[in-house]
Amino acid sequence: MAPVSFLVGLISFVVYLLIFLTIGRLIPTIGWLGLELFFGSICYILGAIAGFLLIDDFSIWYALSLFAFCWFCFFFVSGIFYVSVSVGIIYFLNHHPQRSASIDEVYQECVVKQFSNRIDFMVRSGLVDHSESGYFISKAGRSNVNRIQLIKKILKLETTGYYSSIKQ
Repeated sequence: MAPVSFLVGLISFVVYLLIFLTIGRLIPTIGWLGLELFFGSICYILGAIAGFLLIDDFSIWYALSLFAFCWFCFFFVSGIFYVSVSVGIIYFLNHHPQRSASIDEVYQECVVKQFSNRIDFMVRSGLVDHSESGYFISKAGRSNVNRIQLIKKILKLETTGYYSSIKQ
């Protein structure tokens, strides 16, 4: 019953995608990572329960493998569009008159706007605080940095280029 089990995984993913895209449009300020994890888990669990109830030889592993493959592909592709400055620049230039712009326009519309959005998100998330004198890291932000440093140390990533030039 592998094909039917794969079908359960595919249907679960399609349901997840529809729910995620609908909720994401209705509430655009909510963090998309939390939505992906929450609704991905719920849709897969409900699909697996339905598979066990409706299919005699249901294989949870076939369903999980296809669902997980689709979910990870969507997660990485959506992440690229969410954080990539390069994609933002190309998109901006494509929709700009004559498909070109000065470096100042590109900088203001793409880099500054995305950086401001990222800082605003970190403030809303409680990782950074804002005052009249500027931005400063919060207790939660320091905790995040300590966790990242520990992971880098455990995985021996201190000198790989992943923010290794930033002084500790």
